[in-house]
Order: sequence, then C-alpha cells, then structure tokens
Amino acid sequence: MSRFIAIDFGIVLSIQLNLFINVGMAKKNVSLLVKLVSTATKKTATGEEKLTGCFYIKKRNPKKLTKKLEFKKYDPVVRKHVLFKEEKLK
Repeated sequence: MSRFIAIDFGIVLSIQLNLFINVGMAKKNVSLLVKLVSTATKKTATGEEKLTGCFYIKKRNPKKLTKKLEFKKYDPVVRKHVLFKEEKLK
C-alpha cells in the first residue's frame, strides 16, 4: 500500500525563499573608531607647555552616543589620571 502526502508547493517555495533571504543578509557594523587624546600638558626644556601626546583608541556607536566621549584615564607621561577627549582618528 502506498502513502501519498499532499504538499502545497506555494508554502514550500515561500519557506525556501525565507530561509534564503535570512541567511544571505548580514548586519552592518555601525561603530566608529575614535581617538581619545590626553589633555595633560608638560613643560619642555625651553619652558613652553605641550600636550603629552598620549592617546587611546575606542569604539563608539554614533546612533546610541551622540555626544563626544570624555574619560578620565591614566597618562603614563605625567603619571596621573587626566581627562581624555575624543578626536577623529586619521
């Protein structure tokens, strides 16, 4: 005795198309790399004050964080925790 299964080909086709579409789509990476630059200054031998030049690299999502980043982090040049402000990464 043979068994017959009735299949609606429209449903099978739509399931296959949905699987194909969901597998093929990838999300875009929205986060940007930004540079956090130290605001600390040090005196040079000539007596003028210059920035230490120390920086950190961080990721920032511009959709969630609209303001510029500011962190208090360690600056090894002046050996203190100082304010680091965001700048564009070149």
